[in-house]
Parts: sequence; C-alpha cells; structure tokens
Amino acid sequence: MRRPLCLACLAFVVTIMLVLIISTPPSGENTITEGEWLQVEGTVYQKEQKEDILYVYIRNIKFFNKQFKSDNSNQNPQTNQINFPDTKQEGIQCILSREQEPKLGSRILLEGKARHFPEATNEGEFNQRFYWRIQRIDVQIKDAAIIMESGEYNHWQEALYRVRKLCEERYDRYMSKAHASVMKAMLFGNKKEIDSEIKNLYQRNGIAHMLAISGLHISIIGMGFYKLLRKAYIPISVASGISIFVMYHYGIMTGMSSSAGRAIIMFIIQLLAQITKRSYDMLTAMALAAVCIVVEQPLYVFYTGFQLSFGAILGIGLVYPALRHYCQNRFFGALLASVSISLTTMPVILFSYYEIPRFAIFLNIVCIPLMTILVTCGLALLPIGVISGYLGQIGAIPCILILSLYEKICLVTEKLPGHSWIVGKPSLIRIMLFFLALGILAVFYERVTKELAIFLIVMAISILTGRVRDDLLITAIDVGQGDGFCIQNENGNNYLIDAGSSSKKNVGKYQVIPTLKAKGIGELQYIFVSHSDSDHTSAVIELLEQAGDGNGIKIHGIVLPGIQQSYQDEGYRELVQIAEEKGVFVSFMKTGDSLKDGKLEFLCLHPGESFVPEGANSYSNVLLVSYGEFEALFTGDVEGNGELALIQQLKKYRTKYEVERGRKGISDKEFQIEWLKVAHHGSKNSTSGEFLEICSPKAAVLSNGKNNSYGHPHKELLQRLEEQNIPYHMTSQEGAITLQTNGKKIKLTKFVENSSKAGH
Repeated sequence: MRRPLCLACLAFVVTIMLVLIISTPPSGENTITEGEWLQVEGTVYQKEQKEDILYVYIRNIKFFNKQFKSDNSNQNPQTNQINFPDTKQEGIQCILSREQEPKLGSRILLEGKARHFPEATNEGEFNQRFYWRIQRIDVQIKDAAIIMESGEYNHWQEALYRVRKLCEERYDRYMSKAHASVMKAMLFGNKKEIDSEIKNLYQRNGIAHMLAISGLHISIIGMGFYKLLRKAYIPISVASGISIFVMYHYGIMTGMSSSAGRAIIMFIIQLLAQITKRSYDMLTAMALAAVCIVVEQPLYVFYTGFQLSFGAILGIGLVYPALRHYCQNRFFGALLASVSISLTTMPVILFSYYEIPRFAIFLNIVCIPLMTILVTCGLALLPIGVISGYLGQIGAIPCILILSLYEKICLVTEKLPGHSWIVGKPSLIRIMLFFLALGILAVFYERVTKELAIFLIVMAISILTGRVRDDLLITAIDVGQGDGFCIQNENGNNYLIDAGSSSKKNVGKYQVIPTLKAKGIGELQYIFVSHSDSDHTSAVIELLEQAGDGNGIKIHGIVLPGIQQSYQDEGYRELVQIAEEKGVFVSFMKTGDSLKDGKLEFLCLHPGESFVPEGANSYSNVLLVSYGEFEALFTGDVEGNGELALIQQLKKYRTKYEVERGRKGISDKEFQIEWLKVAHHGSKNSTSGEFLEICSPKAAVLSNGKNNSYGHPHKELLQRLEEQNIPYHMTSQEGAITLQTNGKKIKLTKFVENSSKAGH
C-alpha cells in the first residue's frame, strides 16, 4: 500500500467531518443574556489592534452577571481575589480602548456589555456565530473596561507581540496606509487593519490567499532562513533546530492560523526528515498536519481557510502529477500547477463564496512568483528602516511597486467581459461526485488516455456547476425590519420584489447579495419596488450602484408603482435617477398591467391610474404572482385608502374568476390565495378582517425584524390571522422562508430550522 500513514490520517479527518455533518456539532452553552453588564476574569492569550480599538481575547474564564456597572464592591480588600462561578464559555472577545492594553498571559478583571455573535438566517449569509465557535470564542464584550490586571504575565509572548508591533510600525512609516495594511497581513497575520477595498479587490480576483500566512510564506521565510544557516556552514541538525524554533515562534507571533499551522507543521516534518535522513513526502506531511489541527479543534474541518489550505496541497500532490503526465512542456508547468490548485479548491470556493473569478488562474501565475521578491524585500525593509530613514524609503520602493502592480492587474482584469462566474452553492452530493471524478484521474492517470482525462475534468466541473430547475421558487429573505423576496422560475429567470431594511446596515452587501449568489443568481430580469420607503429600497439601491461595475449582479430593469408625478417623493425620484445612471431600464406598473415569463405571471392589482394616495404606504404596488394553479399576493406596505382600493380590485378579480369558470357564487375555498405577504410587516392598521376574507389565504408570511421598535407584528393582526385559521410564518423567527411549487403542490423550507440541523 502506498502512503499508508497518509491514507490513515486522511481517513481520520474525513471521518471526523462526516460525523460532524451527520450529527450537530455541540454548541457552547451560553447562559449570558444579550446586552447585560458582566464582570469577567480571564487570561489574555491574544491581542489585535484596529486603529484606536483593541480586541483582547481571554480564556480560563470566571464571570458573574450584573445589572449595573461594577463599583468594585465585590472585591475582597484583603486578597484582591474575585470568586466567580465556573462557566462553560471557552473564550471571550473583549473590545477595549487602545489605552487599556493588557499584557499577554496576564489575568485581568474587566466589565462591559455582552453581545452574542449573530447567526446566519439566510442561505449565503456569513455565519459569525459558527465562525467564532471554531475559534473557541462564545461571546463578545463591548464597551469593556479593565478593573484590575495581575502583575504576572507571559514575558516571552509579550516580547514577541512587541517585536511584531515594532515591525508593523516600519511599514506604517515608509508606506501608505493601504499598502502597509497589506504587508502587515501578509507577513504578520494582522487582518484587522487590512484595507477593506484592497481585501475585496483581492477576493474578487482570486488572489486573497496571498493575504494569509500560508505555505508560500513559510516556504519563503523558513526555507530561506534555513538555507542561509547552511551557507554559513552550520550543521544540518543545528540549522534545522534553529529554523524550527524560529518558525514555531513566528507562528505564535502571527496568531497561528490554520493555514500557518499547517505550513509550519509540514516545515518541521521536512527538516526532521533531513536530520534523520529520511525521505520527505509532502502528502503524508500534509495529512499529519491535518490530524494535529483537527485533534486540537474538530470544527476546523468546516473552516474555509483550513479547507483551502489543504485543498491547495492536494492539488499539487495529486492532480498536478496527473496533468504533467499529459503535458511535459516545461513552459506550461506554472499554468498546470495553477490549474491543479484551482480544481481542488473550486468546491470550497463555491461552497463559501458562490462564484469563481474566471481569470484567477492567470493572475496567480503572474502574482505568485512576485511574492518571493515581495516577502524578501518586506523582511529586508525591517532592519534597513532601523538603520536609516532614507534607506527605509528606498527599501520600500520594490514592495510598493509590486503591490501597486497587483492592484492594477486586478482592476484591469475586472474590466474584462465575463470576469466573474456566479455559480451558486453546490450540494454536498455534487461536491462528492466532483472529487470522485478527480480522484479517478489522480489515481489512474497512467492508465487513462488524454481524451478521457479531459472528459473527466469537464464532467467534474459540469457536475459541480450545473443547475436544473423545473419549479417556481419564492424566498422571503430575512432582511430584518424590511422586505425582500426573490422569485426564480423554471426558465432560469430571476426577480426581486423589494429589498431593504431599517434595522440592518448594508443589508444588500451582507444579506441580499449573498443570498442571490448562493442561489446562482447573476442576473435579475426585474426588481419590483412596491414603494419608496428605505426598508423596501435600501438594498435595491446597493444592487443598482454595483450593477454597472462588471462585478455585481446584472439588472435588466426595475418596476415602480405607476403614480402621478406629484405624488413621487424624493426616494422615488432617487431610484429612477440611479437606475438611469447605471443604464437600467425603468418601467411603471398600474392596475391591470402584467408581465409574463413562461408559466409565471405578475399582475398588478394596485395602484390604479387615478388613485390619490394618503402616503407612500398607501400607493404600494400590489402584485398577484401566479404559476399554474398557484397564486401569491405581495402587498408591500399597503394600508388605509390603498387597502380599501385593493379590496375593491380583489372583488373584481373574484368576479372575473367566476366568469372564467362559468358560474357564480363560488366558495371561499375555491377562490384562495395560496400565499399572502402580510402588508406592512404585520402592523395593526393593515390586513383587515375584510381583506383576509376576500383573499382567503391558505398561508401567510410576515417579514419583520426580531424585537423591532415598531412592535411588528402587532398582536391584533396575529389575532385576525388566527381567527380565520390562517397559518403564518415570520422571518424574524424562522429566517429565510422558501416556497417551492410546480403550480399545484407546495413545499415550504425554513432556513433557521435547516441550518440548526446541519450544525453550521
């Protein structure tokens, strides 16, 4: 058997992953109430700084609840000891001012306001709570203040931290703030200060891996240092020992991320192999590193950084030899290596980010070789900058030029047509089939013809990226206090009805756009806007603003209520202006207008051409969405005289329904709206009893924010629904709610319920 240790280690890691997928990973018990004041005692083990904010991480925690800020009355004046009950919190993130910086390894007593990390409530949304669970952090304390700090601390760790800060100051002195932040992230793992625009630029172009300390960095720094020692005629064992000591503490200084940990473990194994005069096998070293990391924290198997780091090694170790077998030309070596890594990391990228930068393979061919120069010059700048400020400015020039080149190349690449391929989140079955096809190629490449190899790769990519849909999907996106509905039909066309929030900032960036991308939506035929209030349009504006930059979701048109110009407020006119500036077609809908797309039809029931609104809510565009025998009613925030006009229109629609069926007096059960979007988030003065009687919905959905200040949904509204036996669902409780129908049968899925079962 070839590589028995490697296979055993990989089997162990895969088994851990499968067990965690099948059974929900244990969640840390959190008895802390959101927003309460706490006094906490713990040991400082990590610090991160962002401008004037200091993030301090503590463990070995003791704490107790307080309803008010401490006046230190609970301290024992003789011993200065605080006796707190033990809890099951593994770690806490504390946000302090820069002036209150504690030392690493010290015990501190602090107080502040507790905050829970939010969970994802939409498909595609980043799950902060699960991310911090992987990092063994259970809660955050905001507005923290240190009451007391022990005199004892870890002098060595604190010294390493000070060295890191001194090194980072060199970059701040000789580079722009943006370029300095990139160097800090690349060489010292400081991700808090990285410039957000550059980070997004690198991510969109598939070179964000260069911002994390990984095998490339460890290879350049560690092996470079080792080779210098050997050139100084230092014996192998001594040079290896010194190099291992230096790189291990370098990992500690930079935070020892999973990718850095993997690279350092493999580096140590490689040097130990040289000392013992044993052959070094990259795949076995990788597998051993994976076991070491997973044993320490099993949940790392779900961490994107972990998956990308090990996926890249699998690409080089397994897929690259197969591709080189079919192409021996040395000129294509770098290209084949980039292709190999792209293939093995593609499922991870799609599962986490839902899109692929098409030109990332070629960008990496250009950018990765320059990394050696960049890292070497970046390290050389540190001693040079200490010797002379003038020499420091000169030494920073190569780094600035390379970083500027990276940015220019990314910006130029983004202007190319088809830059980003939005595929969506693949299922686990598709991912498994993808790796099965790649595995066959990697194991049997000596027996597989070139044509069959190409077929296997194409088939694997097709399985991973292909999408087939026969039904209608309607998703109520959880946008907090607001509305946002996504509709996908059998033709592969996509629509939005409203998208905005008054309780969540950047709801387009963090909720709506990730949801659309996770569903594989790269184009929207139309966005229907019910009215101009920001809780229905804030994300629409975000979508429109990024629609023309080549990286966003393409929008063909927006549809606004067809009201007279004198009733169009500033928000209404702003939408029209932004859409026209971005080249998005603007149209208007009034009662009786319709739009058809295959079996899907949007019929406008309100407002009428001569309708005189009492306000923006009353002129809300009301759409009847039909698909076969299925009908859904989207009501925006319609209320007051708008709801009265809508009731009259529904009565006319019912009469038309009777005429089409050739008889009068049909029962309410025969004329029913299958799905009602309750107006105005469930306010007291909307969705009257008469309205519910005329449309007789089989089920209702309410889009509202948890614990919102408006008291939505109002208890009187819920009582009206219950009196008429109308089951209802709320995004504030169930997260995104997806309805699937073939025109007859209906299937309902709640995201929060599903995600809790999946465990992440």
